[in-house]
Amino acid sequence: MDSETQKLFDLRLSGLLGYNAECRERMLARHSELLALLRSRGIAVVRAHYDGCGDSGQLEPCECFAAQNIAADDQLTEAERGRIDDHFYDLLECRHAGWENNDGGYGDFTWTIQSDELTHDHNDYYTEVDNTLHEGLDDIAGKTGQGAQS
Repeated sequence: MDSETQKLFDLRLSGLLGYNAECRERMLARHSELLALLRSRGIAVVRAHYDGCGDSGQLEPCECFAAQNIAADDQLTEAERGRIDDHFYDLLECRHAGWENNDGGYGDFTWTIQSDELTHDHNDYYTEVDNTLHEGLDDIAGKTGQGAQS
């Protein structure tokens, strides 16, 4: 790699690492605040699903539930739910940056508020290739090994 290419590579890598660090800082900074908000509103569980591929992805709006799995989305404003979605986006970027690229990935977040247990189930899509190389026609013509006749 020539020195110009190395400089560009280093710049790009530092940008990616910087973005990841920013996501991590935002996520850690807002976690306790969101936890307190959700507890104060009687939210027991927050769930969100995401899916993406081909350089495009989306996080579905989070769903909030009170005890006994009763829907509680109305306990939060749209702006508050947006902050929770941002929290999940940042966590996703910290753990699986580029999840939406190429074949992509999908997954689910489940945040149990009382115990502050946050599970993240992530799946990567991938293309698998099974290759077989054939040379000549010996396998079809029935010729085997060194004793084969022409």
